[in-house]
Amino acid sequence: MKEDTSAFVASADLIAALQECAQMHRCSSDETLFRQGEMPEALYLLQEGHVTLTARADGAECVFAQQDLRGSIFGLPGVIGNTPYSLTATARAGSQLQVISYQAFHQLLKAHPEMSFYALRILAAEVQAARRILHSGKSPQEKTSAPARIRSPKRGDSDTIAT
Repeated sequence: MKEDTSAFVASADLIAALQECAQMHRCSSDETLFRQGEMPEALYLLQEGHVTLTARADGAECVFAQQDLRGSIFGLPGVIGNTPYSLTATARAGSQLQVISYQAFHQLLKAHPEMSFYALRILAAEVQAARRILHSGKSPQEKTSAPARIRSPKRGDSDTIAT
């Protein structure tokens, strides 16, 4: 099931702010950005390419969303909530992403609290997409490939959530 995720695209203001603290990464092969259940290390901002978001439940993996829109942001719920990622994100070979570490994102929100509003819009869109999928009654799509893994800088134990 391909969900309409155009609302997952960050605003121009948020993109500009994120780009100031991001590191560029180009995927030479299919790569896992993060896995469901892992603690968050980073956000990912799509510059070009394709990212698939999947969720595993009851031993099956279903496609939550497929995104190829420039400015799409991934990993936001986990990074904002300091909770494990609720989805797995996989970028296709050739995709170009900007990686924003957990710590850098929280420093950005502390320095520019108005950016929180833009982040909340994306979170709301993700919640709405998840609810549509839950109510659709569609069966999960199986996924078989196991791509490589992008590692971002680890966040320190002293990191705190921006308030």
